[in-house]
Amino acid sequence: MELRREAELREEKMRADMLAREELNVAREKAQAEIKTKHKQFIIQASNDLQQQKLEMETKMQIAQMELMERRELEFQEQKLREKDITAKEMEARMLLERQLAEEKRKTLKLEYEAKFRRHDIAES
Repeated sequence: MELRREAELREEKMRADMLAREELNVAREKAQAEIKTKHKQFIIQASNDLQQQKLEMETKMQIAQMELMERRELEFQEQKLREKDITAKEMEARMLLERQLAEEKRKTLKLEYEAKFRRHDIAES
């Protein structure tokens, strides 16, 4: 009877050991599954973060390009205004010179007419 009891105790101990090993295996598999899940979540989060950073960078680049285009357009418009101003001043100066020339011609014609009239008066005297 004692042998039987010892065999039963050994068998119970083997079952308990086997059960403990199975529980350890299940716990290990569960831990590995959790590790895999967390690793996948980490990879997904890292990928999402990279996508977000890429999107933000692209947005900043687009904004910078738009600002650059706006600055260039403003500079172009300012240059056109300066050129118009210069052209207007040149035209104003030309008109002034043309008026002065016309005035000089008028004075010259007047002097020529007066000189001709005096010669005619002197010739008649």
